[in-house]
Amino acid sequence: MTLFEAAAALLQAVEDSWTEVDVLPSRRYVSNGAVAHDCEQATVAILRTYAGTPSALASGPTQGMATRTATLRAEVARCVPSTDEGGPMPSAAGIQDSAEEVHRDHDLLIIAARKFAKESGCEEVIIGDALPFGPEGGIAGWGLEVRAQLG
Repeated sequence: MTLFEAAAALLQAVEDSWTEVDVLPSRRYVSNGAVAHDCEQATVAILRTYAGTPSALASGPTQGMATRTATLRAEVARCVPSTDEGGPMPSAAGIQDSAEEVHRDHDLLIIAARKFAKESGCEEVIIGDALPFGPEGGIAGWGLEVRAQLG
């Protein structure tokens, strides 16, 4: 499996894990590196690769490169209530409703990562930390790191 194929397979697992009730943002793509959080979107960023297996984090240069691992980050970003300069504060109910949607995305990212681990064909997959981002600029969400052995 190539680096891009692994990232695309993780994005497909994300798309497959959302339902008609839990609508995934329509903007979806694989990125090389960090993603700008400027709109609602579902992304997979390729953060790095290293020689070794997913369970053995890179510790420095190694001889040969028989096994390569990619560190990927799946994210879902959502618009959340915010204030404009001098504008009214969002309602508590609006903030809580938004938080419920954003946190449901967290749970679905975990499901997507498990689906990727089971179906990707990668010999080893490690599901890492899920970390929230935002709210900043009216955008918040969750990101989940996944380390996948490329071969």
